[in-house]
Amino acid sequence: MRVLAVVLMGVALFIAGCGGRPASTPGSAPSSEEEVLVKMSEFKYEPNTLEVEAGKVEFKLQNTGTVEHSFVIVGTGKGTAGIRPGVDAALEADLKTGTYTVECDVPGHKEAGMTMTLVVK
Repeated sequence: MRVLAVVLMGVALFIAGCGGRPASTPGSAPSSEEEVLVKMSEFKYEPNTLEVEAGKVEFKLQNTGTVEHSFVIVGTGKGTAGIRPGVDAALEADLKTGTYTVECDVPGHKEAGMTMTLVVK
């Protein structure tokens, strides 16, 4: 009976050791980058308001429209060049807490309402 208890305990410890998160590689930091999807079309961003955590953010951008659009985070120096229709792009930014305006800098697009509010907490 005692041998059976020891064997069962060993099996339980083995199973517990197999679950959970994978071990990190020594010297590597866990990824804390947030990823968000933004769709661009005439003349809007979806979503229109976006909340993210302060720090590194990767914006996955999809131009679902029929004309070129851009994604510029005003006051940060971060933005994309024109993104053609049907093309996906990405933009990484390290953002501090605050409220930012995102706009399309293709002539006339911002004026047509292509802006977004980005809230960084």
